[in-house]
Amino acid sequence: MGFAANVSGAVASTDDRGAQTFAERVADYGHPANVKTTIGHLPDGWSSSVPLPADVPILGVVQHIKSGLTEIYYQPPDAASADASYVSGLKEAGYVATDRSDASADGGGFRAARKPSTSSLYCHGAQGVEVSVPQPHGDDLRVAILATKQDAPDACVAEQPLAGSPYDTPIPPLVGPQGATVAAGGLGSFGISRGAEGATTDAAFGALITGNVTPSQLLRLYQSQLVRAGWRVTAVAQSPDAAYASFTYGAHGTTWNAALGLSPAGTHAVRAQLVASGATITRPVPRVPHVPTLSGHVTKSDRWALLALVRRIVNDGTSQHTRIFVGTLPSDLPASIPLPHGVLVGSTEMIPSTSSADPSNGRNVFYYTLTGDQLDAYARALQSAGWTAESAVDPSAGFVSSSRFDYVTYCKPGLPALTASVYPATNSVSIRLERTVSTIGCRGLEPFQWPHSPLPKIVAPAGVVSGWQTGGGGSSASFDSPLPPTPLLDAFTTQLSNEGWSALTKTANDTLGCATYARTGSDGKRVDVALTVYRRNTAAKAYTSFIAVTNIGDPALTAMAQP
Repeated sequence: MGFAANVSGAVASTDDRGAQTFAERVADYGHPANVKTTIGHLPDGWSSSVPLPADVPILGVVQHIKSGLTEIYYQPPDAASADASYVSGLKEAGYVATDRSDASADGGGFRAARKPSTSSLYCHGAQGVEVSVPQPHGDDLRVAILATKQDAPDACVAEQPLAGSPYDTPIPPLVGPQGATVAAGGLGSFGISRGAEGATTDAAFGALITGNVTPSQLLRLYQSQLVRAGWRVTAVAQSPDAAYASFTYGAHGTTWNAALGLSPAGTHAVRAQLVASGATITRPVPRVPHVPTLSGHVTKSDRWALLALVRRIVNDGTSQHTRIFVGTLPSDLPASIPLPHGVLVGSTEMIPSTSSADPSNGRNVFYYTLTGDQLDAYARALQSAGWTAESAVDPSAGFVSSSRFDYVTYCKPGLPALTASVYPATNSVSIRLERTVSTIGCRGLEPFQWPHSPLPKIVAPAGVVSGWQTGGGGSSASFDSPLPPTPLLDAFTTQLSNEGWSALTKTANDTLGCATYARTGSDGKRVDVALTVYRRNTAAKAYTSFIAVTNIGDPALTAMAQP
């Protein structure tokens, strides 16, 4: 094999294949002499603070006597999945990636399998661990533990840890089959929504997987990866052309639900969609504490209002240089600014920075709780007073709001701009007033136009009782309904049929409904879409639905499908 080694561990006849495989791997990697090998298990008396892959067969261990480097070779059923799972475990144990090759491994979502021979270094203090899937075989996993007797490895002190999102989800990296191409497309949104029960994370991931793959094969692969990450399968639905599953996750006081949809997207291509929702997990981000200034004395009777106001302020991400008014408005508020009639929770005033070039720079935010009628009346009052809606975020295709605006900017010449943000699920309204008056006046006063999208227009169907909210440029919607998935899917199908879409496939059960549709446009191009409805909270009967173009191989459709 080209090197001298001390071999420990008896090799029985049934171990011949594993011993031969291990010898090939070690020889292929070109180890020098003066090493000690152990076949089929960890060395006797093994002790290390480095976490190792769990429940993965060990081919053998190579210990470099002089340098102290220890290499452990594993042969899992799926090397790519084992690689992703182990890296996730390292990060949970406090190890951080120090090289840019692992920049895409932070957080969950679809990604390609690591290319053979690609390695990444992870550090925890002075301890370094290198993880790779070696060539030429690409079906085993190599974990190299740098000797702790060394000083801190250069790579562990020369590189800064990769910065990640301050928000996290229990979605693991979903690694595609070895040799398949994984490209993001369509979905890919990630947002934080705020409600009366606290912060909720809604995450959506999408990908086009190209290769010798089928929806059912990918479902088994991704399902196994989710289960290993602690998710439990709640429903599976398969048709000849598509595969779907729903999952739930509960650990450390956090509850999440998710739905996975896989549908064909042309020859040797599958469209993957995953949506998930659950309690927001916040990773601590170092920051300098700043305490807002309360205007006036807060009595005992004001405490409930203060609690509600602070919750709204924190969720709104208000600036640290802020004055807070509980149940009242700032005294210097211009009388020309119209405000709604409803319950005033409180308001804030951002203190202008002393370094600002414009001393009038500042911002007020007013927090209200309004009924639907009060909200509509406020919109009419603004318009009758000469304020014009310049923009709204509701898309013109995909899921759209049936009546309420979610976010609108109003303008009136010579006055500051008003931005009204509405959260229909909780009747919460935030009105943001920018104190700086634009010198260029209002814009063209034309509603904001989303880029042309091939998605059909979908509004809340009959039976949706509250909470209809859209996101992702119309690619997703959340709502509450007492109806099961089947009648909801039928209602959506009726809307699509009225717009000229033909239903191709439909599958539904008590928690999950999926369907595909197609339409040929006036330009002769056919567009296929996949629609999924899943119940993310059975007790509250809360739903999430998403839609995406599936024949995304067409570059023109790919561009149009982006939110």
